[in-house]
Amino acid sequence: MRMYVYTPQFYIRPRNTDWLYNHLLPRVSEFNSGLDVYLQQSTLCTLKENLRKAAEITKGRLHLPLPNALMSKQDSIFSRRDVLRAKPDFIYGHSPSNIDDVPVAFNCGPTYPEVLRELGESEAFIARDIRVKQRCAARATLVVSHSHSNLHNLMTLFPEQAGKMRCLPFFLPHLEAVPEEAVAAKFTSIDRIQCLFVGREARRKALPEVLRAFQELSQRFPSRLRLKIITSFADGAVDVPAHPDIELLGETPRDEVQRLLRQSHFLLVPSHVEMYGWIYLEAMAAGCIPVAACGPNQKEILADGQAGLPTGPDPARIREALLPYLLHPETLLPLALSAVRRCKNEYLPGVIAKRFQEIGEETISLFQSTARTKSSKEA
Repeated sequence: MRMYVYTPQFYIRPRNTDWLYNHLLPRVSEFNSGLDVYLQQSTLCTLKENLRKAAEITKGRLHLPLPNALMSKQDSIFSRRDVLRAKPDFIYGHSPSNIDDVPVAFNCGPTYPEVLRELGESEAFIARDIRVKQRCAARATLVVSHSHSNLHNLMTLFPEQAGKMRCLPFFLPHLEAVPEEAVAAKFTSIDRIQCLFVGREARRKALPEVLRAFQELSQRFPSRLRLKIITSFADGAVDVPAHPDIELLGETPRDEVQRLLRQSHFLLVPSHVEMYGWIYLEAMAAGCIPVAACGPNQKEILADGQAGLPTGPDPARIREALLPYLLHPETLLPLALSAVRRCKNEYLPGVIAKRFQEIGEETISLFQSTARTKSSKEA
C-alpha cells in the first residue's frame, strides 16, 4: 500500500514542526513493511508552499492582508503529474481540490477561535479557516486528527462529518520505551529528585513559573531536588538564579535530551500554550513523570493524571502537585510505570505505524464503496 504525502521538498522554516513531521513519515515502513510513503516531488509545488510561508511571515511582521490564494494550503492544488507518477493507494494530509480519483485521509488540526483571537487574528480570518476545513473535510474520504480532543473540537465545527472522523496520533520513530526494570531501579533508591526543563521558548514553556515553584520547594526540602534547564531562550531572556541545585545547560542535542529524560524523575514543562507536546510522550517513554500544560490534549496524553500531572503554568499548582511525592517518594514509581505503560500501549511507533495502515485500508475501502454506490445510482 502506498501513501502520498503533500509536503515541500525544502522549506524556508526548516524547524517548522509540521514540515519536519511529514519528513519523518517515510520511516513508517521501518515499523510496518505493508505501507510505503511517497513525499511529493514537484518543484513547482515546493516553490508555491515556500511562497505561502514567506507571505505568512510578511503578514505577521507588517500586518498586511493576504490574498486568499496565499492563505491556506490545506486544500492545495496538487501536481497531478506527480500524483500519477507516485501511483498512490491513498493520500494523507491535505485535501486537494483537483484530485477526486484517489482516496483522501485529510489530516485536520483543531480550530480554537478564542486562541486565534488572543493571537490577534481577525474574525474574518477565523471564519475563513473554519470554512476551508469544512470544505476539505466534505470532499475527503476520511478525516483524521492527532487526538480525541482534536476530534471533539472538529465535531463541533462540522458535525455533519463526524461519522468519518478518526484518531491517528503522531508517529515518532525515535520513541522507545525503557524497560520497566530500569524505571523501578531509578525510583527505588532516590538520593535526589532529578527535575528537567526542556523548551526552546522558555517563557511559553513556563520556565519562570517552574523556577518559582522549584525555589519554594527547595527551601522546604533543602538538597532534595535538582533542576537541569535545556533552552535557547528563543522567546526572550529569563532570569535564572544562581542556585546550587539549578544547572543551565542551554540548547542540547536530541540524543542527550533523551538520556537526561531517562535519568530524571520529573519533566517540568507546564506550558502556557501547548497544542500537543511531543516532549511529554518522550518523557513517558523514558519513565520520567511529566508535569505538563493542562489543555485538553495534555490531559488526554496523561490520561487525566494517571500518567503525569497536568498542572498548567501556575507555580502554586506545580508546587502542590509535587509536594505529595516529596513527602512520600514511594508513590513515584506507580505513576512512572503508568506513564511508561500508557506510552507503550498508545504511542510507540510500531503502534502508530499499524494505525496508519488501518486508516489507509479504511480510506480505500470507503472510497471504493462510495464509488460503487454512485455508479449504481447513475445506472
